[in-house]
Amino acid sequence: MCLNYTIGGYTYINTTSWYGVKAGVTGWSAEANRHGVRFASDSAGIRYILLGNTSTQWGGYLQVIIPEIIIGYGATPQISSGWEITLTTSENDLTVQGAPTLNQNI
Repeated sequence: MCLNYTIGGYTYINTTSWYGVKAGVTGWSAEANRHGVRFASDSAGIRYILLGNTSTQWGGYLQVIIPEIIIGYGATPQISSGWEITLTTSENDLTVQGAPTLNQNI
């Protein structure tokens, strides 16, 4: 099964809070609904976008592709490095700040 997420939200440099969070998915199924999207940060101020949770079963050939990033409000952050896509086994240090309802086929 292939799920394609469209995810949006923003933060400010001086805060770890997320604002305007939204998420949609194409390839909709009951499975997609179980793999919710959440926005979080940790105590060091690092921001996270979480797909699923620590008990989500992704299957044998998980792929994550980020085809587009839109940056606004005059910001020019360094986005060419500092990225990390990982499977996590613990969310203990994370504070979830948004968990939008997935919109079907956006």
